[in-house]
Amino acid sequence: MSVQENQRATRVPSEFVYFIWSERLQMVKIGMASNPHKRLASMQTGSADRLRLLSYIKTDAAPELESRLHYAFWRDRMHGEWFHGSRDILEVAGDPSDAPADQPFGEIIFAPPPEEPPVLRVSRRYGESDDAFLARITVEARAAGLEVE
Repeated sequence: MSVQENQRATRVPSEFVYFIWSERLQMVKIGMASNPHKRLASMQTGSADRLRLLSYIKTDAAPELESRLHYAFWRDRMHGEWFHGSRDILEVAGDPSDAPADQPFGEIIFAPPPEEPPVLRVSRRYGESDDAFLARITVEARAAGLEVE
């Protein structure tokens, strides 16, 4: 177990996975906290850039969900938990131009069953467009009995 994994295992479980937008850098931080608003405030204190809470997900499985989101957007990773504000990420987190600057889009509820949450692994085919890949993920998720919104 790495030092980071050990630190996460000994922490009090977080309840939220959040998406914080950096205006000047056009980047999104995907992280977890027990209070996303306090996390934003603490990050803003040390940042010269204007930060904004786009949205957050309430979950009993924050470490797992955060890891899955980091993995899902690996191509957009810039550094640590910061990701390029790509169209794909903003479709999940919310577009910063679509809501008032002082309010997040709202709370998304993610509640996996107490047992192992379902996992859908879909590999991107060589040369497959983003739209084709997302459409195939939707079809395969529905075929696996998962809800797609």
